Formats: sequence, structure tokens, C-alpha cells
Amino acid sequence: MIEDKNPMAMPPPVEAEIHPGGELVLRLSLHNNSGETLLVRPVLDNWLAENGDIFATINPVEPDYIYLGSGAGKATQTVRVKLPLELPPGQVIKSWLRFPGLLEEPLLIILNIQAEIAEKKPREYLVNISFPSRELADNKSSIYYDITTQNAWGLISALNDLDRIPSRWLVAELLVAISQKGEEYTGTPEGVKLFSQLRQTAFFSTVSTVLATAKVPDWISETLSMSGQVLKGDRREQRLLYIWERWLLSLAESDVEAPETAKPIVAPLFVGCVRFGEFQSTPEHLISDAPFTEFVAKLGTDSDRWLGYFLLGLMSLSPRIASHIEAIATQKIEPLNPATPPPQTIAGCLYHLGTRLPELDLLPARWLVLELLLIFAQKGDDYARTPPGRMLLERLRLTRFCKNGVLSLAAAEVPRWIVVSQATATAFHNSVGTPASRAGLLKFWEQWLWDIAGSPIPTSQTSAADLVNQLGIDGEAWFLKIVLGLSCVSPRIATTLEAIASSAPSVSPPAPTPTPPIKDVLSEPGSLQR
Repeated sequence: MIEDKNPMAMPPPVEAEIHPGGELVLRLSLHNNSGETLLVRPVLDNWLAENGDIFATINPVEPDYIYLGSGAGKATQTVRVKLPLELPPGQVIKSWLRFPGLLEEPLLIILNIQAEIAEKKPREYLVNISFPSRELADNKSSIYYDITTQNAWGLISALNDLDRIPSRWLVAELLVAISQKGEEYTGTPEGVKLFSQLRQTAFFSTVSTVLATAKVPDWISETLSMSGQVLKGDRREQRLLYIWERWLLSLAESDVEAPETAKPIVAPLFVGCVRFGEFQSTPEHLISDAPFTEFVAKLGTDSDRWLGYFLLGLMSLSPRIASHIEAIATQKIEPLNPATPPPQTIAGCLYHLGTRLPELDLLPARWLVLELLLIFAQKGDDYARTPPGRMLLERLRLTRFCKNGVLSLAAAEVPRWIVVSQATATAFHNSVGTPASRAGLLKFWEQWLWDIAGSPIPTSQTSAADLVNQLGIDGEAWFLKIVLGLSCVSPRIATTLEAIASSAPSVSPPAPTPTPPIKDVLSEPGSLQR
């Protein structure tokens, strides 16, 4: 085994001679010299040959994620790659092992394919990698000297974490949270009636069969278990959504410019520890304490209930989608026999589900968070144009909650992060020819659902690109539009924002300034005309 002796920088390229069908094994020894806990998720690029041929790699890292403690924490991961038998001798292929959000420089791997190798055992390398480099670790204390920036460091770190956390974690949480709202809706006569109508449609029967065949309920349960091991959930299950809610609500009773005299801002960490002190200021009733695991265990593998609750939950969150689902429910179509569904329909749905669902393991949560923020900002922008929304916005502007939020977003450069991410996502979709109706995870899956129903996708009136151009890097506009949008989809947050806004100081309209009479000074004696 070959060992690299320099753990303080990215090691030199790994070069090896290997035969077709051979196995390459990289033993990664990871060192954490930073003051924060890290989530390490290496990604190996596809192999690229000199002639331009590409050879795919599929999940070669074991385990997929490593939770690396702060203060000289150590852990190991293994990259195990089995090369294709059809590789021609004399071929040179390259790949890059990347550490998204942690290191800018990847580890280069160069393989020379040889017909005959003396020993055909796996080629093993021990590679030492440290986070961050020694230079960054030594200078870290001098970088964030500004109090506001220092207090917002948790938000800066969390944005970086979104490049390391897979979309799968957030998707599973959203599916459960939306389904929980749907279950609440079934407690009303309208919800019960609509659930019954939906179950009689061919649309519902087809989607339910697809979900059961693809074992989506099991996928949700496995994903929550996986993310829970890293997020270190407490008795309220500290999931991603819960962590971000804690950070948002902590802005109301804190001061990012005076951490010595106010309650600390809770950094939205994804590893279950608080950077600036323990959070104790949020009243119990503001935190969602409905455990995900209990809900998932209660539904089990019942795809009918998963689908029904999810559709009803979508209706509770979006009037646009609600009208569409209600139209589907009232079509009075004869239900399909689950034992003999149309093979072309089920096969097509399973194909798209089977090819796109694994992508959620590879796509970072950054892109899904971007889509959600734009949706909330769009809703907030619409709400701000109504009299109640305009009044709430003006009162929130006068609160410390708004000041803290704007300063935190500005220090972490969140508006710029949104603009750059949106431009990057748009460029990517344009380069691959993705239609605008499917540009993004949420749009794709919504279109997938409506395609099964055989009906066009409901269109939104506001363009995300137009909104980004309109708001630019205006931190106050982004913060207020996003929180207003959150209040539109969550009655609990709406109540909380009203309570926060009630603490705003009352501002009397300025007294009208008397207008002095206009004198014809040019005609007076001694003027320039005389």
C-alpha cells in the first residue's frame, strides 16, 4: 500500500497501472483541524479517457457520509472502483475526487490501462486529507473580526453545508411535513370527502401503484434514518426544517450587533451543536413537535395513505394546486384495477421514478433550497401587494427581527448567493435543453404528477427570473418577501410574525410641512433684474 506523507495539503495525483476489470481502492484518512464539525461527502467524477470517452462511476464511496468532529477529529472512508472489462490496453483515463463545500482543489486520479499486470490484486492507496489547509486554519481568527459577520458565521457555514448535504434528505422531510398537513385536513368533513373522491380516480390508483412498486415509503423511512444519524436529532427531532426555523425565530429576541448584551443567534447548524450558546428563548408552542418517525411508522408502507395525505397537504399549501387536484378528484373516472394496471403507464412512471429518484443522492440540497426560497419570495411578493400584506411588511420593517435578519443575510451574502445560484441553474438548464416547465426539481416532479393525470401543469403568474432581477442583492427585500411567503404557507408562522410585528414601535405620520407663499423675488427691488 502506498501512503502519502503530507496530510496538510491536497496530496499529489494518484497514478497507477491497472488491468481491464481491475480494482482501485483509495483509503482516505480524513483530519479535521477546523473549529467546527464537518459533514464529509466525497464525490468521484466519471472517468474521462484521452479520446473523450466517458465511463460512469456509481456510488464508489463507503460510507457515503462521514461526521467529522471538531478539534483534530479523524475518520476514514474508502473509495472502491471496479473498472470495466472493455477498457482497451494503452488507454489513459482520469477522474477527480472532490470534497464539495470543503476543498476547492480535487484529488486527481490517473490510471494507465495495461494488458498484463504482474499482480492482479486491487491497487490500494492510503491518502491523507485535512480540512482546512494549515494556512486557512491559522488565519481563521483574523478573517471574521467584524462582530456582525462573526455572529452570522453560522449562516455562512450553513450555506456551505448545503453543497454537501444531498437533496434526498430535504425531499424526505418535505414529503413527511406536507403529508402531515394532509392528515390534519382529513380531520375535516371536506378533507374526508375529497380523499374519498381521489381514491376513486384512475390517477390516484396509478400513482399509488407506482409508489408501492418503487417502495417510496421505505425510501422515505431509510432517508430519515440516514439523515438523523448525522443531524443528531433531539426529542423534537432536529431535522433540517426544524433547525432553520429555530434560526429564524431566534432573530426576534437576539441582536447580531450586540452579542454580549442580547440572547445569542442560533446558527442553523446541520450537526446538532449550537455555535453561540444553547437556544432557550423560543416558546415551546412555536416549535413543531410532531415527530417524523412516529408519523412514518404509523403510515408504514400504505402507499394509498401516503399519496392521499400528500395530495391533501399540497392543497393546503397552494390554492393553485388545490384547484387542480379538486378538478382531478371530480372527474368521476372509473378506478383502475391495481392488479391489472396499464403496463405502458406504470412502466413509464416507474422509469422516470427509477431514473430521477437516485439523482437526489447526487444533487446537493443547495438547488432545492434555492427553488424553495424563490417560491416563498414569489408568494411574499404577491402578498405584499395586498393591503394586509403591505401593512404587515411595514410593521416588520420596524422590528429588531427584521434588522437581525437583514444584517445576517448581508453578512453571509445570501442575496448574492441566490442571484449566482439562480444564474448557474438557468445556464445549466439552457445548456441541456430543459424546457422551462421542467427546469428544477420541484417543477419536474410536479409535471411528472400531472402527466399521469393527463392534464396540463398549472402555471404560475410570477417568474422566478423576473423576481431575481427585480430584487437583485437587496437584503431587506429578500428577507421580508421570504418571511411573508412563509406566513402564506404556515398559519403557525403567520401567527408568530403577527406577534413579532405587534412589538414594532408605532410611528405617527409626519406632520405636514406648511408651504410658504411663493414670492416673485425677481420683481423685487434690488433683484438681479434691477
